[in-house]
Amino acid sequence: MSFAEDRSEAVADVAHARRYGGECLVREADGGSGETVGTETGPRMLSHAETVQIVHAQFVLIALGADLGRLQTAGRSCYRTAVAVQQERPADSRAYARAADLCERAARLVVAAGAAADERARRRLLAVAEHDTAVATGAVDPEVADRARRVLESALTGAESLPDRLGAEDPAGTTPPAGASGRRGPRYPGPTYDAATGRHRVGVGAAGEPAHWQLNTPGVGMENGLICGAAGSGKSSFLLMVLYEASCRPEFELWLADPAGRRALPEPLTGAAARTAATRQETVDLLRDAVGVIAERARAHGPVPDPTPDLPGILLAVEDCAPVFADDPEATRLAERVVAVGGRFGVALVATAPDAGLASFGGSRALRTGLARTNCFPLGPDGRRTLTEVRRAG
Repeated sequence: MSFAEDRSEAVADVAHARRYGGECLVREADGGSGETVGTETGPRMLSHAETVQIVHAQFVLIALGADLGRLQTAGRSCYRTAVAVQQERPADSRAYARAADLCERAARLVVAAGAAADERARRRLLAVAEHDTAVATGAVDPEVADRARRVLESALTGAESLPDRLGAEDPAGTTPPAGASGRRGPRYPGPTYDAATGRHRVGVGAAGEPAHWQLNTPGVGMENGLICGAAGSGKSSFLLMVLYEASCRPEFELWLADPAGRRALPEPLTGAAARTAATRQETVDLLRDAVGVIAERARAHGPVPDPTPDLPGILLAVEDCAPVFADDPEATRLAERVVAVGGRFGVALVATAPDAGLASFGGSRALRTGLARTNCFPLGPDGRRTLTEVRRAG
């Protein structure tokens, strides 16, 4: 694809996302009742706004071909535009902000479905999304539902004839599903963790150089990390990439905390995790247990410079740490202990935060510095300035 074509596609992606972001806000404002949906834990009532956002995230996913790279690029562009026009065009800013949220939701669906680097899974995801939205927009019309069912069955049959991974040749005669572009932007290439360096790729830096996340430093131990940025900047999608890399390796163990109960971490990852927390108090309990593991390993084993399947490196990830540490000295003290000495004993803390202000870290400069020392990724238009400030303060 030429540069002009690539840029044209990126502009079209943002336009699609902006359109659905605006439509989503209008539908949310309509009011209406919620909807009961089935989940792995039983029926759950969703608000009208949540239901509308889920449907429109699927519209965005279809329009952008369930392509993780395109979704993340469009989300970042929408977020930057929302910030840029906030003063002059507040209504437009809200639409772009909602578009960024929808792109992030859709990106999480791609990662959760294992479709980031699997062509068959991507087409299955597209087929299911197209079926769901066709039925949703057609309400209970039996003809619409039956037609959508036949399209879904045909699409799934076609997807099964594809190779499992990207890069293999498509069988002769296969065609892209409806809604998918024949040209696609850069894709997440699948796991890139290198045991020799302890790091994996997470994208491209501002100067075009590869950007990496250091999961562990061989011969030293596990590494902590901080991902910060405003709503819609892509924090959750970024964290999912890190967790996905770790989950693919037997020498790492995931402890996942979603203290706000937003279900930001998809079921395939939570199902693979050794420990999970869904409330603030459960998150504090995880931190307490992590400190206990550090103490036990120090007593019974000594340092763990390199994780192994028998003595795995524990990656404790906290999605939105600010509510956990705000006004809770115990939680802050436990986290300080993990980031200060946990790495040597195979325990690391990774957190997302709405900003890099000390309030998000319980007022603790030591906690913020410890999280950001090796892996620090501030997202959004002020990311470079935030990174400079954090490192200077540390």
